Amino acid sequence: MAGNRSKLAGSDWRTLFRLGTMGDWSDGRLLDRFLQQPDDGGDAAFETLVRRHGPMVWRVCRGVLADRHAAEDAYQATFLVLAERARSIRRRDSVASWLYGVARRISLRSLADARSRRDSERRAARPEAVAVPPLADAPGDLEALLRELDRLPAHYRGPIALHDLGGCSYEEVASRLGCPVGTIKARLNRGRALLRSRLAARGVSPTLPAPAALAGIVPNALTERTVRSAVSLLLGRAATGAGVASLSPTVAALSRGVIHAMFLAKLKTAAAALVLGTGLCAAGVAAVVAAQGSNPGNPPGPTISRLPSSAPNPSIRQQPALSPEAIDQRAEEIVEAIDDPERRAETLLRLGLARVQRGQTDAALDALLLARDAAEEIPEATRTTNPHPIIRIASAQALAGDRDAAKDTLREAVGVIEAMEQDLQLTEWDSLVWTWHKSLGPEGIETVIEPYRAFLERLPSGAPTEISNRLTAYSGKVAKALEELRTSAFFRNPLNTAKRRSALVNIVIVLKPEDGELINEALAQLRREARAAPEAPPGLHEADALAPPLPLPILAQLEAQLGRFEDALATIRAIEPTGKTHQVEQIKQSIAIGLARIASDQADAGHRDDALESLAEALRIVRTIEDWGLKRNVMESITELYLKLNAFESSDPLIAELIDRGSQFDQFALAEIKRDAGDEDGALRYFREALDKEETTFRSLLARRSPDERHSVPRDVLSNTYNLLHRTAANIARARLELDGVEAAIRTVTDLPEEEREEFLPELAEALARGRALDAAGEVIRSIEDPELRDLAIVRVALAMPGPSEAEPPTDPEPAEAP
Repeated sequence: MAGNRSKLAGSDWRTLFRLGTMGDWSDGRLLDRFLQQPDDGGDAAFETLVRRHGPMVWRVCRGVLADRHAAEDAYQATFLVLAERARSIRRRDSVASWLYGVARRISLRSLADARSRRDSERRAARPEAVAVPPLADAPGDLEALLRELDRLPAHYRGPIALHDLGGCSYEEVASRLGCPVGTIKARLNRGRALLRSRLAARGVSPTLPAPAALAGIVPNALTERTVRSAVSLLLGRAATGAGVASLSPTVAALSRGVIHAMFLAKLKTAAAALVLGTGLCAAGVAAVVAAQGSNPGNPPGPTISRLPSSAPNPSIRQQPALSPEAIDQRAEEIVEAIDDPERRAETLLRLGLARVQRGQTDAALDALLLARDAAEEIPEATRTTNPHPIIRIASAQALAGDRDAAKDTLREAVGVIEAMEQDLQLTEWDSLVWTWHKSLGPEGIETVIEPYRAFLERLPSGAPTEISNRLTAYSGKVAKALEELRTSAFFRNPLNTAKRRSALVNIVIVLKPEDGELINEALAQLRREARAAPEAPPGLHEADALAPPLPLPILAQLEAQLGRFEDALATIRAIEPTGKTHQVEQIKQSIAIGLARIASDQADAGHRDDALESLAEALRIVRTIEDWGLKRNVMESITELYLKLNAFESSDPLIAELIDRGSQFDQFALAEIKRDAGDEDGALRYFREALDKEETTFRSLLARRSPDERHSVPRDVLSNTYNLLHRTAANIARARLELDGVEAAIRTVTDLPEEEREEFLPELAEALARGRALDAAGEVIRSIEDPELRDLAIVRVALAMPGPSEAEPPTDPEPAEAP
């Protein structure tokens, strides 16, 4: 080994000369060099990894093991496992999380071995036995802390391991993980919050020991021994004796034990998947389908919850149903495994929004952070959605209440947009700035406005004046933006009247009801714009495009948005329907739409009675319109507002009239509105109407099918295409669930052609989840044989299931279980 050591030492300068400094290399690049060329620069690469992550590993080992020699053995064994298992690490750009878990497992194994030896020695009455301090004596109950830290998601565990345990600065952590500093700070804050809450739930003091409290500096000799052993191991010399001198039996045993445990865990997972795949296919819904058979005259089969006693693999069948929490967590794991970063980001965004609606704020923010990581990986050449998902993710983070995370994501979006082609950037910049303004207000918005202005300046025509004015308003400088409209030569030019009015509307949108004098000034200018069009300047023909006056319905809508309801009503009532018959009817439609929008703003402001009066006035005007095409859209809008106000005495006759005239309403949505308002009879009536409608559609679809016709199901939750027959069957199952219970809903699967029944199960599970029958949905998932279909069902249910407050209505009342 001495020769090997001299070789390493003698080649240090040549390695540095050939490769340059490796300090800036990513973990993945260092691992690749170590694995591909262990004796030609690989030793230096591995040493860089050891010195980079050694302080964190050392602190974990010393935090668990009071005995310094035992900690050194655990430290060396941790990096030997890295050398042995490097090829199997999935997230290789940062191995901090992986090393943390290995160090903790090895340290605990070493502690358990020491305790076992101590107990054996005590039983043998050997007084010279060395006492090993119990882990509970560690500061801050370190055992619980390390256990909970190990359970954190990797994107939180990595920053905590590097910063809080490894002592790295924010900048160092950001460089090693390939993330902005803001992202690292957000993940640290979020990870620490999760850690604190979990430790508090276990009655443990939620305090992470300072790095200095856990250990001192890693001994340099220990680092050198570790690197030599790892290189020898990879070169295959350890087995022949080279390097054995520096590899103690304890280190070898610890590393072999953990590697063996990893192998067994992987084997156990594979075996479990095999058992599930072969056992579940004969249980669950398969019992319903098989019992029914292909003969539609057979009596209905049993439900999923009543499996036949002869079903194979009873041990699998007797496992508890998938809980909503298990479904939700598994869905996140499935989505994280999607290769396409755009699909992964979009699906995680949906999952995050679903969690927000369920009130699961912490879990929602976890999913949204993962969505952001995926969005940053999307190659611009393959992106198919607008605006970029990262902007919508930020909006969702703000909706979930994490303004800091939203700001950080929007700042990160700047770099994403700057990497796009120039002709694609303008729309994305507008979306970015608007999202910040709408979700976060003017505070800090200059961090995204400044690069937007820089982009505009680079345009061949320079920065458009109207856009610059809008950005001024978004940044909170409304008075300055209004002054520009009055004094700027660009806006005073009659040819730019339309742009001036557009800019003025954008300023008014930014204002809030409490802005007082600014509102008065802006509305006064709007009213001037609503008068006659300006005269054409000398030399301009009247036929040239001069903007017409600002439409009064737009003025009324803006007045209502600012809380000036009386002004808005006066403006809309001042409109006179004149002209030919069709023109008069169009103007009446505009007046009715304006009144309906005023009513919506009144309702949002809490003025229910005023809103009902405005809607009644709008409906009286609509009744005077003869053209059904103009009349129907306004009537539908008025009906929706009546439903929003729970004014069913007004909405129900309108719904009946509209349905008779061919309008389509979502009976399920109507039923839920009735149920939320406490009208259970009304809800059941709409469910019955939905069932009759969907069963008629289902029979028609089956009758039009040729005997050999079959439509495959898109196995992507984001797909906009679907099997219409399956969608109709899912609606039938949902209605039957509400009217006749779980058994009737599940029996819907037997109405489908036999060869399509399993492919229908994800939609059946989703329908059950929407109807709050979560236990039944979990059983449907467990019964699906095809792993891809099962994963699709899990994600669909996770996106559809209600929150904890919307408890599943039990069919038979049972005593509540103790928490």
